[in-house]
Amino acid sequence: MTMPEHDDQETGVVIDPAVLFSERECLGAAMRSPEALEVVLGTLEDTDYALSKHQAIHQVLLDRAVAGKPCDELSVLGDLARRPAVSSLGERGPRLVESVGAAYLHDLVWRSGAGSVDHHVGVVETAARRREVAAQAEELARLARTGRVDMQELRARLLGALETTRRAAAMRWTEPKPLTRALPELPVDALPGVVGRLARAVAATTETAPDLAAFAGLATLAAATRGAWEIRVDNDWVEQTCLYVAALADSGERKSAVVGIATAPLRKVERDAAGDDLGRSQREILTKRFAAAIDTAARAPEGERDEAEREAAELEAQLEALEFQILGDDVTPEALAARMHRQGGPLAIISDEGGLLGTVAGRYSANVPNVDLILKAYNGAYARVDRASKPSITISRPILTIGLIVQPDVIAEAAKVRAFVQRGLLARFLFALPATRVGTRPGGAPPMAPEVKAEWAAVIEKIFAAGREITARREVGVIRCDPDARQLFERWRTLGGHESRLHAELGDLTDLRQWASKLPGALVRVAGLFALAERPGETQSRITLAEMRAALDLAPYLVEHAREVLASTAGDRRERVEAVLAVIRAFLRGGSFANNTEVGGANRIKADTSHEADPEDDVFSVRDVFRALNGRAWVHRADDVADVLSELADLGYVRALPPELPKRGRPPSPRYQAHPRLVTAARRSRR
Repeated sequence: MTMPEHDDQETGVVIDPAVLFSERECLGAAMRSPEALEVVLGTLEDTDYALSKHQAIHQVLLDRAVAGKPCDELSVLGDLARRPAVSSLGERGPRLVESVGAAYLHDLVWRSGAGSVDHHVGVVETAARRREVAAQAEELARLARTGRVDMQELRARLLGALETTRRAAAMRWTEPKPLTRALPELPVDALPGVVGRLARAVAATTETAPDLAAFAGLATLAAATRGAWEIRVDNDWVEQTCLYVAALADSGERKSAVVGIATAPLRKVERDAAGDDLGRSQREILTKRFAAAIDTAARAPEGERDEAEREAAELEAQLEALEFQILGDDVTPEALAARMHRQGGPLAIISDEGGLLGTVAGRYSANVPNVDLILKAYNGAYARVDRASKPSITISRPILTIGLIVQPDVIAEAAKVRAFVQRGLLARFLFALPATRVGTRPGGAPPMAPEVKAEWAAVIEKIFAAGREITARREVGVIRCDPDARQLFERWRTLGGHESRLHAELGDLTDLRQWASKLPGALVRVAGLFALAERPGETQSRITLAEMRAALDLAPYLVEHAREVLASTAGDRRERVEAVLAVIRAFLRGGSFANNTEVGGANRIKADTSHEADPEDDVFSVRDVFRALNGRAWVHRADDVADVLSELADLGYVRALPPELPKRGRPPSPRYQAHPRLVTAARRSRR
């Protein structure tokens, strides 16, 4: 039978051998593994150990970790050899290494490893709380027996002991979850043919995430079609080949380089088609000749009018060729309508700036959004633009492609425009939010693969030429689905698949219903672009099973990235969570809550003496946090803060405590306890 151990150097109190075993496991794992070290130091304090030499080892580990020094066995042993032991009376004794023992430290490292470190940390933490309760109970019993303490003080001490037991009775802490969810990576291997090769090659040469190149590539393909095709899913369901996409990346992510490489073939096609070698004077001459021809045709006698009208029509065609445009940029809605009218309907905007959304939101029109044309141009719906001082513009089939490779703030600001959200503009976009590569780029990137560059240029040129051939016949090409591709798509789309996820009560996409309802059509468009890229010279194309599967393989990625972009921008969730966490961390560091006030554009801290907490306290109330944040635009009631604290509890950063015992006056505010990791980090920062 194993005999219990005890700490003879301190109190002689008998200690459960299972607790001592877990203490050894915690310290041994901490010296072997950085991950275990973080768990142990983030959850336990040195006073949580029953054995004094374990307390000494933990303190050495903590000091070394705070200083950024190694925490392996030899390093800890060296520290123990330099530090004198200090008794409870403050007397300096022999070096700590003599009380701990080099052999004992070695055994901790090499004889531990049984079970999860999280389990052993829980055992040690629970035992420490039990010892606290036992010590308080013994002290209460002693005071009650002496008769020298009045009942009011005894009651106050009893309430303090009950508080300790309530806090200790809560469930084990779980590992806090990241505030930013880990989003799925783009399945680059699912991208077919030249699209996948472009994404990989551009990512390699620019040292960027392949998501940026893939989205810029899809937008370029869509722009090259110029609306010459439509995709017939069935007789009544028609999709266009244009796309609205937005890949988000912060400044310094080389967005311009990605857009430049992806759109280079399209810009060359545009220059060639527009006769870029004509000078300004020749354009002006042609414009004046056209005006004169119009005047002549209007004045000509009936017998000579036909010839004059033919000349005017020829000059008009030459002018339209000179004004040929595939790519636009930051334009007002009125200018956009005029340009699309001159081009016969199609236009594309592929940019690393978000000026278009700002302009459409009303930058030049007293903040009155004008989204009608952009909404209609997604589906090729008839548009008529009437202005009081200008002739009406009619566009029978407007087709617009939007490809934005921009900073996240662009979409965050767009989400604040009610018309963009309520009328479904943002719901038409596919989003990408790739992880940043800044800080991890090794340099020495290879140049753009010449074979991929040539292949991409050839594909864009062939798609453009085929589309121009179709529109010259005043027709619209048709892209259909092969039967097996259509069958695969319907299995994914209908009940039991995507449609079930939209269910009002049972679906997991109810928070994205407006966006998710448009996802099937967007994926059909992507599949159609894949088909054109694989067979770029065809005027009548088909979506194969492989191309439909490639598009559907993007669905999980697109759903999660849209959820992150739209959910976080809609309610400024991240900003609120981080604001509450900042207040909690400040409280843990300083022992009091403060009120954040905006002064001169900077955050100034003004002490709030209404709550003077114990510097070691880790408990706070909703009211404390509300007072500290009162004045923020989103903080109107305590419930606003309570909602964020509830979310932080779900993420594991705090946990709700049982209600306080009832007192007179106002009901007590709900209380929370901070995760030990937050407490430890705050205490380190005070050292």
